[in-house]
Amino acid sequence: MRPHGQEHLRILLRSSAVQKRVREMGLQISKDFKGQRVHLIGVLKGAAIFLSDLIRHIRVDVSLDFMAVSSYGKGSHTSGQVRLVKDLDTSIEGLNVIVVEDILDTGLTLGYLLRVLQQRKPKSLRIAALLDKPERRIKKDVKADYVGFRFPTNLSSDMAWTTPSATATLRMSACSHSRRIDEAARRRLSIYSA
Repeated sequence: MRPHGQEHLRILLRSSAVQKRVREMGLQISKDFKGQRVHLIGVLKGAAIFLSDLIRHIRVDVSLDFMAVSSYGKGSHTSGQVRLVKDLDTSIEGLNVIVVEDILDTGLTLGYLLRVLQQRKPKSLRIAALLDKPERRIKKDVKADYVGFRFPTNLSSDMAWTTPSATATLRMSACSHSRRIDEAARRRLSIYSA
């Protein structure tokens, strides 16, 4: 019998697999930018935990900033219109920039961010995403350079991975045009980096 309010979720990723893949991504970034500095831009709020784990495995000089965008109206469905909610604190001109995102789905948000950031003349501009759902891509030209895991859209709408001390849940709507991470899942997900 499950505790009250706990749903049954199929576990797709175990903590060890996530940690191993994030470590591999960090080492690949270190290799690609050996002897150079990289500037990571975390897309708030979803990428914060992934970013904090990824940065621990990058072995070159790293600087960090954040951006926040919104593409959702009053409900949980995307409006298709992306707006900048929080801009960068520093210039990225001449820097090797990696935009860090938790889930690359339709590509609308990242497509918008890439256009905005490219105008600021970085030396290079790449994408790191923990989860990639290429079958849902509307902006076909948006591709991640560093990918943790690729997921097809025909998966169950509930996905989970285990952590050393609890199960973190990531609820995704595979059949709708939106992605939802409920606040309880965000709180549980915060222990992922422990």
